[in-house]
Amino acid sequence: MGKSKHAENYPLLSAIAGGITGAIEISITFPTEYVKTVMQLYPEMNKKGTVEVIRETFKNRGILGKKKYFIS
Repeated sequence: MGKSKHAENYPLLSAIAGGITGAIEISITFPTEYVKTVMQLYPEMNKKGTVEVIRETFKNRGILGKKKYFIS
């Protein structure tokens, strides 16, 4: 694939678009990776299942609990 005409003329716009795309991607994949990691580290949580891990995370950490390490 060749470069688009816009990418050559507007590198800052391309960088901003890439940053936005990256933020959307990490916002979607991070919660699923968090749940997977919790289930791998804690066998008792693995037995409860995915939905229960999400429920307990919201209960114990609040709605933004899954994003605690997202910022750091």
